[in-house]
Amino acid sequence: MSENNSLLTIRNVVKHFDISGGLLEQLAIQGGKIVRVRTIVRAVNDVSFSIYPGETLSVVGESGCGKSTLARAILGLYPPESGEIVYRNKRIDHLTPNQMLPTGRRCR
Repeated sequence: MSENNSLLTIRNVVKHFDISGGLLEQLAIQGGKIVRVRTIVRAVNDVSFSIYPGETLSVVGESGCGKSTLARAILGLYPPESGEIVYRNKRIDHLTPNQMLPTGRRCR
C-alpha cells in the first residue's frame, strides 16, 4: 500500500528526556575538576510504522521501554526531538494544542 493511503504514519520519531535535575545536582568531580554531568533518558529512538484503514497495531514491550511515551508523542502531549507524525496525510508533530483540536475532532 502507498504511504499516502495510511491513516497514521510515524517516521523516525525520537523522544529524549533530560532528568539531570538542577545545576547543583549536575555537578560532579572527575579527575580533580568540577564538571557538569547530564543524564538523558532515550525513551523513544527512531520509531517508524504506518497504519492503514482496517489494520490494528499493537505496541508490545517491557515496562519502561517507551510505549506510553510514543503514544503521548503521537497525541501531541510530548513534542518529539525529531521525526514526523502524519495523520491522514497531514503532518501534526509541530502543531500547538489549539491547532490539534480539529484533528482530534476528526478522529471521533
